Formats: sequence, structure tokens, C-alpha cells
Amino acid sequence: MIREPLLNPSLHSTVLPSVVCGVSCDGHNKYDPSTSSTAVNLGRPFVLAYLTGDVEGEQFADNVAIGGYTVIPMGSDHEHER
Repeated sequence: MIREPLLNPSLHSTVLPSVVCGVSCDGHNKYDPSTSSTAVNLGRPFVLAYLTGDVEGEQFADNVAIGGYTVIPMGSDHEHER
């Protein structure tokens, strides 16, 4: 399970450890979509295969703030707020 945010520009996605991550994520901040008013469950699981192992989980669309900038998912209802 991934323990740090993983920015993958080729996928146009950000992979974050979630609250359902086990002990391998202890000590790291975890994403909890139930605490976000802008989170949308896309209802699609994902699996990313890397040399060191697989990362899997559920896909959500949400606004993410990085370095003071807010990234809004394309096609989002909030896209006009950019």
C-alpha cells in the first residue's frame, strides 16, 4: 500500500493513502472522503502495478490543495470556481 502522495501526471491522478489503509500507513496523513464536501465516489476500483508491488483502491474525484493552489477535477461541478 502506498504511504505517501503519488502524483502521476500521465494518469492525471493523485494517489493518496486512505483511512482504510492498514498499519503500513501508520504515521502518515490519510485521505477520508467522508470529511470532504466536494468528494465524489466514482464507483470504480483501480490497480496500479509497480516494480515494488501493486497499489489498489477506490477512485474518488475531489478538490486537492497543493502548495496553496487548488486542483479541481476536470468535468467537476466546481470547475467554474477555478
